[in-house]
Amino acid sequence: MKIELSTVDYDFFLKYFDCAIDSICNVEKKENTVVFEVDNKDLVSFEVEMSSDIIHNGMNNQNTVNEIGKRMYLIYDTIIDQK
Repeated sequence: MKIELSTVDYDFFLKYFDCAIDSICNVEKKENTVVFEVDNKDLVSFEVEMSSDIIHNGMNNQNTVNEIGKRMYLIYDTIIDQK
């Protein structure tokens, strides 16, 4: 599956989605966007890892979404919408 994010969102993704980045490959940077791939056989684990990253990096005490988490959810939704 090919995924496209803005360069700003991709940089944020790299910083906060610690586990999910292990599933990406074939990164192609363009002028204002970045396109990367996740192997179809890894999609389920990629989604699980993104959710785990949100819990660990985007929530306070695993029950309140913080500002980082809100942005993580937006990026998560952007990725899932491309399926």
